Amino acid sequence: GVKEILSKEEIDFIIQTAKEHGAYISYKMAEDHTEAPYEINSTWWSAINSDIADEDIALQIKRFLASRSIALVLQGVPGIYVHGASGTPNDHERVSKTGVKRDVNRGVIDIRVAAERLKDPDSKGSLIRRAGSKMYLARTRHRAFHPHGDLRVLMVSPDVFTALRASPEGDEPILTMTNVTDRTCIVEIPLSELNVEQTRWHDLIGAKKWIVENERLSVSLEPYDVVWLKSL
Repeated sequence: GVKEILSKEEIDFIIQTAKEHGAYISYKMAEDHTEAPYEINSTWWSAINSDIADEDIALQIKRFLASRSIALVLQGVPGIYVHGASGTPNDHERVSKTGVKRDVNRGVIDIRVAAERLKDPDSKGSLIRRAGSKMYLARTRHRAFHPHGDLRVLMVSPDVFTALRASPEGDEPILTMTNVTDRTCIVEIPLSELNVEQTRWHDLIGAKKWIVENERLSVSLEPYDVVWLKSL
């Protein structure tokens, strides 16, 4: 379980942050007869963004999509649910009615209301759909993201989650980078670290291009930026 990966302090931090974001924590009785948390009940959006934070919605959307991108680059098949993909906030009213903590992530979506909101190109739902669709399409179109494709996590920066994907045949490398901070980050990766010879790369999501100089790939990432680089 997670206790084999994270320290007690890290787990406590996650739980406290989740509570501050409006999550409901489920507990069980531990062997020492104390309550131990075993489940965080929250929508994906509210786990990433506080329900009461006074932040620009554009920044919250970028943070949300950055977290989604990490799930999409991992091996296997990601579980994509309506509430998770659409950025639904915690449904506290539903929990208060049913008394079931898990119902915070089971709100009923009125399809007519949702469709009407999507007509506004500047609405939260429209912005999430457009940006998210780029990632979903890129993932389905490239064999580097095949469930059995290779995954190698590169420890190049504590601020940028970096992973190199490759197809089951070992070709078509795609370098994925996610800035998990609210700061601009510049990451430099030696070509030797990537085990590739390509010197020109383009972003499958943002359409930008990068050129390797002095055997190093240098990428500048704005807060919560996501880039998936494929060689030209």
